[in-house]
Amino acid sequence: MKTTFLAVAIVVFSGVVSTAGGATIVAVGDNGHISRSTDNGSSWTTINSGTTKSLLDVQCHADGNCWVAGVDGTILRRTDSGVTWSTLNSGVVVNLSAVEFVDSQTGWIVGQDAVVLHTTDGGTTWQRQLTPMMP
Repeated sequence: MKTTFLAVAIVVFSGVVSTAGGATIVAVGDNGHISRSTDNGSSWTTINSGTTKSLLDVQCHADGNCWVAGVDGTILRRTDSGVTWSTLNSGVVVNLSAVEFVDSQTGWIVGQDAVVLHTTDGGTTWQRQLTPMMP
């Protein structure tokens, strides 16, 4: 009797965002995984994120800009419809769990230990905002 083993990689996606009128979808997950669909999710392409850190949230705008928040202070940005991702300096090492941009320049990322980061230049620089610690 011959035993055959099949290796299966399981990727846990933690954030999914639609962009460009709903046709493009970006998903992020464990081990720096980013996938992109340009046909409303019918097919997917894996994109090199440049990190092995787990990614926890993603937000994209119709103009092609996307930002990703992840563990250990990871922040990624793309400006070319999801092909190339660059790592941004967050200045923190806590897990960053949510990202929200109101336009292509102004955004916030929040994370552990009541960390709130704010940018007004598309994420090139981040300023930590003081917040009261929750009890």
